[in-house]
Amino acid sequence: MCGASSFRRMGICSFAAVLLSVVPQAKADPFLVTLEKPGVEQSSLFLDPAAFGATGVFQDNFNADTPGLHNSLMFGGSPNVGTYGKSWIQGADQWGGAGGVGNYFNINNRYPGAPSSTTLTLNQPERYFGLWWSAGDPNNEMDFYSGTTLIEKFTTANLLNFINSQPASLRHQYFGNPNSQFKGKNAGEPYAFVNFFADPNNKNVTFNKVVFINHGNTTGFESDNHTIAATYSSTTPVPEPSTVAMMGIGGVALFGMLAIRARRRASV
Repeated sequence: MCGASSFRRMGICSFAAVLLSVVPQAKADPFLVTLEKPGVEQSSLFLDPAAFGATGVFQDNFNADTPGLHNSLMFGGSPNVGTYGKSWIQGADQWGGAGGVGNYFNINNRYPGAPSSTTLTLNQPERYFGLWWSAGDPNNEMDFYSGTTLIEKFTTANLLNFINSQPASLRHQYFGNPNSQFKGKNAGEPYAFVNFFADPNNKNVTFNKVVFINHGNTTGFESDNHTIAATYSSTTPVPEPSTVAMMGIGGVALFGMLAIRARRRASV
């Protein structure tokens, strides 16, 4: 869990999961979406940017923000990175808060004045975004835009597909709050750190807006440790851990990084 500062750099962290790939849609540029191993609540890229060849890496852990409603928030308190629209900040509980302490970002219009969606507008095109997605439920959605073009939509259903494709021995570890303060609570919902890499094969694919949506008014979209990077050269650490194994379409892997290629959507 990050401390009071919203921006930190730390030492190397290894990780393992299962790599998957799906048939792409025609004439589209992909994202590569990966999961950290169960219980990891920060981005491996953030912890060791050099291992990914990453530049322009920043994290917002929301701990410096006062809980409650904000008309806008600067990413990590800095005007140089990006700005969130109207946002609700929540103190750590069983639904969110990396490390079980501090604050987290919550899209939940059950709170007075809180919105059902919030847009993070970035000051420059970015190539990577990561977040600890906690207490995922069917109402949660993330949309990535380049200008007015919708690049990709990602929902909790996609997240569950990734998790359910793993061996049962690993799969169950993604469910329920992993932190000691709330261990065993909310065991029916997934908690995972998700990495979004803009097309590794096309450096021209970037995004400058991320929209966080919670449909309906019975749940929230909880997340923490939002992380961005302007560039990267590898989607896995270099040197890559020996436990990592890749696979192609229809293949099987026992180890590696869980991933899927998500394709560009139409302009809106």
